[in-house]
Amino acid sequence: MNSTQSKVDKKLLEVKELSIQINDTQSELKEVQSLIQEETWISDGKRIYIIRGKEYTKGKVQYRGKMRWFHLGKTDLLNETSDDDLKQIIRDKFYKSLITKPPKQTQVSIPLMITKKMKMELSELGYTDLQIKNMNPSQCWELLNKGKKK
Repeated sequence: MNSTQSKVDKKLLEVKELSIQINDTQSELKEVQSLIQEETWISDGKRIYIIRGKEYTKGKVQYRGKMRWFHLGKTDLLNETSDDDLKQIIRDKFYKSLITKPPKQTQVSIPLMITKKMKMELSELGYTDLQIKNMNPSQCWELLNKGKKK
């Protein structure tokens, strides 16, 4: 009887794990469907807006809940350009910005003090509590980034 119960418990656990995977997959599917819908709107020009100012003409694209702005040029030079052509220019600039946008620079700073996590990581690398106590934060930081074992 005990054996049967443990088999049932294992199967229930498997079912719960599969249910979680299904929910995760459904969430991802909804996200992908949403992106496809936005892409369709942008391709059709429905989320692309043209703003003709006195001096400059700009365009904006609504994407993922935010507006992305693009400079098109001087308004007087673009007077003869059709809205469809301007939307195509905006669309091209938008797609290029998605592909070539440089990653944000992350600034790394050395902590002002040695944290518990740093102490634990140094201990795992083989340093004693006394050695860690005699280190300054920049020494700890350097050793941890190098993964330098004692």
